[in-house]
Amino acid sequence: EVIERGGFISKSGGIDRVNGSLAVSRSLGDVKLAPYLSQIPHVLALTKDEVIHMCRNDQSIRSLDNHDVPCFIIVASDGLWDVVDNREAVEFVTEVLRGEKASYQTAAQLLTQEAYVRGSSDNIGVLIVAI
Repeated sequence: EVIERGGFISKSGGIDRVNGSLAVSRSLGDVKLAPYLSQIPHVLALTKDEVIHMCRNDQSIRSLDNHDVPCFIIVASDGLWDVVDNREAVEFVTEVLRGEKASYQTAAQLLTQEAYVRGSSDNIGVLIVAI
């Protein structure tokens, strides 16, 4: 849709960017890029039961003793996503939640530290929401 509106997408540091600068498809606060971005959100609506069913059927989030790992959502700034891809982040949090000191707070702190260690040069904010 960006290209259809007259903009372009380029890669910088392995990240797709709108008009060479914007790494996240948003236009709020980016007035100069607003003409190239849709303000219509991408929405996926699920009931609580549908989410729980999806989590329980994902074999990649089960522990070795076959107990379910709790469902969660990772909300984070570019500082994380610049250096950690979606799957890595989910696997990282899953491993922390399997540990002895399992907590969402600990997982968020460790994921933030991981982004820093990997050399993120952007602000790093991580929130893990239990579902």
